[in-house]
Amino acid sequence: MVVCLFSACIREDLSHCPVYTTEFSFAYYGDGDTDIFHDKIHNTDLFLFDAEGLFLERYRLDDSWLSENKTLRLPLPAGDYQVVT
Repeated sequence: MVVCLFSACIREDLSHCPVYTTEFSFAYYGDGDTDIFHDKIHNTDLFLFDAEGLFLERYRLDDSWLSENKTLRLPLPAGDYQVVT
């Protein structure tokens, strides 16, 4: 099953256009079938780069954030990005 969603906003002033949200979910399975991310990972940094590899932003996710969240939502405009975590 494939789901494709398309959306567009054609206006001179883009302030009324929707903000795109990109979600990053974190999981670690090691050698098994069970997600052990929160048992093994206590902090991480997510580095965001544009399509040309230019650094855009760094997000530090510490133990308290990771213990409460599994998904990081970022308001990113449509485009190509590279992510390293």
